[in-house]
Amino acid sequence: MKLAYTFLLTILISFLSPTLFAQEHTCYIHDAGAHARERVVDITKTIIDVSFEPTQGIVNGTVEHTFVPLRKTVDTLFLDAPGIEVLELTVDKARAKYTVDTKGITIRFDEPLTWETIHTLNIKYKATPRKGLYFIGWNDPNNLSRKQIWTQGQGIDNRNWFPTFDDMGDKMVTEVKVTFDKDYQVLSNGKLVSEKANKDGQTKTWHYAMEKPHSAYLVMLTIGKYAVQTSKSKGGVVINNWYYPEYPERAEPTYRYTTEMMDWMEQEFGTKYPWHAYSQVMVQDFMYGAMENTTATIFGDFYNIDNRAFLDRYYIGTNAHELVHQWFGDFITTRSPEHHWLHESFATHYQKHFERHIFGEDHYRWNCRTELWSVLQASKQNNLPVMHSAPGSARHYPKGSLVLDMLKYVVGREQFNVALKHYLQKHGYSNVSTHDFWAAFNDKLGINLDWFFDQWVRKGGEPKYEVSVLEVPATTSSTASSVFTVKQVHTMDNVVGLFRMPIVFEVHYTDGTSAITTEWIEKHSHTVTIPNTGNKKVSYVLFDPNSEVLKTVDFRKETPMLLAQAANAKNMIDRYDALIALRSTPLTQKREKLIKIFKQEPFWAVRAEIVKQLINDTTLPDEVMLSLVADKNNKVRLAAIEDVTEILPKHLPLFEKLLADSSYNVVETALVKLSASFPDNRQRYLDITKNEKGMGQKIRIAWLEIAIGLEREKYLPELVAYTSSSYEFRTRTNAMDVLKRLNYLDEKLVAHLFDATLNPNSRLAGPAVALLKYFKEQTAYQTLIQSYYDSKSWAGWQIDVLKGVL
Repeated sequence: MKLAYTFLLTILISFLSPTLFAQEHTCYIHDAGAHARERVVDITKTIIDVSFEPTQGIVNGTVEHTFVPLRKTVDTLFLDAPGIEVLELTVDKARAKYTVDTKGITIRFDEPLTWETIHTLNIKYKATPRKGLYFIGWNDPNNLSRKQIWTQGQGIDNRNWFPTFDDMGDKMVTEVKVTFDKDYQVLSNGKLVSEKANKDGQTKTWHYAMEKPHSAYLVMLTIGKYAVQTSKSKGGVVINNWYYPEYPERAEPTYRYTTEMMDWMEQEFGTKYPWHAYSQVMVQDFMYGAMENTTATIFGDFYNIDNRAFLDRYYIGTNAHELVHQWFGDFITTRSPEHHWLHESFATHYQKHFERHIFGEDHYRWNCRTELWSVLQASKQNNLPVMHSAPGSARHYPKGSLVLDMLKYVVGREQFNVALKHYLQKHGYSNVSTHDFWAAFNDKLGINLDWFFDQWVRKGGEPKYEVSVLEVPATTSSTASSVFTVKQVHTMDNVVGLFRMPIVFEVHYTDGTSAITTEWIEKHSHTVTIPNTGNKKVSYVLFDPNSEVLKTVDFRKETPMLLAQAANAKNMIDRYDALIALRSTPLTQKREKLIKIFKQEPFWAVRAEIVKQLINDTTLPDEVMLSLVADKNNKVRLAAIEDVTEILPKHLPLFEKLLADSSYNVVETALVKLSASFPDNRQRYLDITKNEKGMGQKIRIAWLEIAIGLEREKYLPELVAYTSSSYEFRTRTNAMDVLKRLNYLDEKLVAHLFDATLNPNSRLAGPAVALLKYFKEQTAYQTLIQSYYDSKSWAGWQIDVLKGVL
């Protein structure tokens, strides 16, 4: 059925008027970041050789670039190297003239270089980077923190620790050599060529090398103390998962499905994994979720989870996202930032589809819905298109992901995959633009998708449909019918126009049968008629079942129709949408139906929505309340404890069982909610949960806030300690939130907040700055803060940062 529908739809597309496809590749919004950066040479190979003084934050290095001039003559060459001190510089082994400014190094050749000649540039340098490479834990006064060095190069930060032409448009083969303490492990891109002990007896030198070219922003290294879990995919790819040796039990839940992921992607993309091997390494205080460095993903150790935490938040999606990037981003790389969606939209899209492979269709549709919410929220701010250098993450990630879903919906999955394989294999190890992806469909399938790319990629906004249905009874001269009226009612301008998409309409009858039709909706207003030849009673109707098209819809239905849809619709998201529409319906009109639907509903999000609507109904039978609070899914149980506003005494034992739940999130929420609702029971609740920590110490910190309400002086020091550099950033910010609510500040906390303010991780520095400002506004704390600042000697960059606080 799906194949037949796809075939007919493709034939329809091919016979549409050519004028629809004659649109130019217009830029509808000015985009200052749309242009590719010019370069005068092609760097073909880069060899980086570094050592470190970690307590001082110093990089000592040499870099060798082999390059070929791209112009007829080249007399100067600029390399990005902000803040890097050049100690020695040679071109073809001869000293060369150069100047250094705040952005980098300009090299002037004595004689102009000519094209098709090969040259070697060597630079010995010293750097103290604030971006690109990070020293973690080396100055922790308590010696509790992990000690690590790691890099984060995207978008243009690697230039801060080695001089390079830092642009995605230049690809080179790289080698990285690292000399460091022999008791640590080192990971970099490519194959480990050698690991040699040095004569000093204290250090080793690791040598990694790539075999194929990649962009400079993808160069990485990580230094820390790790163990390695190794596996091999069915396709023969060696996978190395690096983990903290003190938590061996976390390796499996953290890296679950990684090997299967590799096999699935090779099959889905029709292209073998394009590199030698694949590694992943967790690091402390990473400022993003993860980074897809070529052959070696770095990710935040907040994803280093045990089996309980797996219930609340797992690494699978992020893991898949970064692995997709090994093809889309690393193997093929965009020419300029406006095409960045070709990286992130694809990674988000296939992350979602791998989870579909593992967890099923309902899980996939739920991910689509959360993407939709993100997109619509962003559109309240502006209508920037997906193809833009800075449209916001909601466009590059979820919207682009949904656009790819819709492209599959229009051309069919099999045809999409044929074009995708062509696109990948034609442009491997090179740079691409949006036009290259468009051209793959035209070259391989003969399909011109200008109309689709124009409305969904080059332009912004989303359609808003106003839908109504009228049941027309039979007459002596005509059969009964359901008549849909569809209007496009969104605001239109030069950026957002009318949308053109195939939309499915369904009418479901009380006898279990249905009538279905598909119409292209492209005008301001359409009327779609579905005959009811048997004059059957309508149960419910659907516009775009399964929510295939990115949109908002105003389609008002009566309560009986919504209840029928919630109970009987085949697709989870249609059942969910009916329940959302029922939120304002009085309980007396829906209670019994919702209880029945809850018992039969297989997907947790739909059950959680029913819990939200029923949990505060004091007339519920006890057995129903038990089913809501003790649901088999932790997210449904979480909804119960989150949304209950008043717990009846007879139900208290039921909710108290959540203090021993398998989910950390449920335990934390239950502890906080029960302690606030029943303050006389706080000590008992603290006793029950005294050994719980949670990920990022979340349960422990919530526990301390409650305990401080009983014994303030006993527990405050522990809470303050969690804000120190001895702990990773999520623990620190969790503790900061509590201390703000307590309005507590002492000398130790001031020191920890200053330290956090100067941290390069904005997810730590931002909350620390906000908290310092909060306390600074209070007269009682101003002297304490100012005195700490005056007692220290600050570097120039530190003074600049702290000006914004003081």
